[in-house]
Amino acid sequence: MGATAWRRALAAVTLLAGTILFPTGPATPQSARAITLNPTSAPAGTTGTWAITVSGTGFPGGTRVNLRFDNQDAGVAVTNRAGAFSQPINPGRRPGGTYRVEAYPYLGPDLIAAANFTSVPPMRAYDQPSFAATGKELCGPAGPGFNWSLHVSGASWRPDTLDALRDRRVPNVVTVIFFRLTQAVARINATVRPDGTWRVDGWPVPAQPAAPAGTYTVRGIDSERTEVSLPWTVPCVTPPTVTSPKPPDTPVRTPDPPRQPDPPIIFNPPIIPDPPIIDVPPTVSDPDRLSPQPVLACSPCLGPPGFVTQLAGTGFPPGAAVTLRWTPGLGDKLVNVDATGSFSTQMLVMPGDPLGPRQATGEVAGGGPKAATPFLVVPLTVTPSGRDVAQLVRLTQLVHR
Repeated sequence: MGATAWRRALAAVTLLAGTILFPTGPATPQSARAITLNPTSAPAGTTGTWAITVSGTGFPGGTRVNLRFDNQDAGVAVTNRAGAFSQPINPGRRPGGTYRVEAYPYLGPDLIAAANFTSVPPMRAYDQPSFAATGKELCGPAGPGFNWSLHVSGASWRPDTLDALRDRRVPNVVTVIFFRLTQAVARINATVRPDGTWRVDGWPVPAQPAAPAGTYTVRGIDSERTEVSLPWTVPCVTPPTVTSPKPPDTPVRTPDPPRQPDPPIIFNPPIIPDPPIIDVPPTVSDPDRLSPQPVLACSPCLGPPGFVTQLAGTGFPPGAAVTLRWTPGLGDKLVNVDATGSFSTQMLVMPGDPLGPRQATGEVAGGGPKAATPFLVVPLTVTPSGRDVAQLVRLTQLVHR
């Protein structure tokens, strides 16, 4: 066997034992074998390639080293006498994650050195949340009921968060707090939209009386404790004073004097003396004068609607039935005549009957003799007197004669 053959056989044996012997250099311990990557990470993607330099030490000198990326061949490097190498590779870009890079000698595939390469996913929008606030920046008047009206908005916030209690993702909520010095004077919640934005319009923040002008702090804190603060400067801009317009002059109206009640109506008929009554002896040509005529009288003879008066009759046929009624008016009544041809009863003036003169008539049933007496329906304010009633009765009787 030649010298060259013996040298190759010895190299293979020592390589399997972990040590390589070269006539020109010392053996390198197997424990020193390692590789490094530059860079160790790069943005993730699905197109293009990465440029990675793989450097190795502790490998057999003057040997070929196979390089693999994510279990795929990525290139071949050759070590120098010291067992080191530096070789660029260009693997295709991959999604975010960690990928294994391996290097092993051509004659010893089990002598592997490895390192990890990290594919970094692109930065999400909500990794850099932003915050803005605008509003009616007024500093006064700092009194009860006066508010600043703020418009606050955010972008690039995480749209959801983990609800550990229910073990599911829920919408993220941003709590916006308005600080004066270290005191929180107002707060409001806003739900983050799926695109990472949120907005609150017309947020009423009470004006601060102690320091109406100056710089305040508006802070947003979401469910994952992400916090963003910004200063909010309030210039001293006093709002204009609003005065109520003066109402137009109106003429002064003198109140009407209190209305006096109407005086009561007193019915005073004129007093007419009775004319002399001349008795005429009965004759055969006047048979009605030979028998008594029925007479009907009232007491009193005036009253308001709803009033009850007394009616008395004389000269009616004994035992006859007499029908009493108002003419005009409502209501009638049937009475019986006693043995003397007389009767006495009460008669109601129906409520709601019209005011004015009327007659109470009494007529024997079946078309017999009849009699009438006048009656006056008056308002409730009329006060009847015996003398007035007597004069009214006398006057009416004279008219009917």
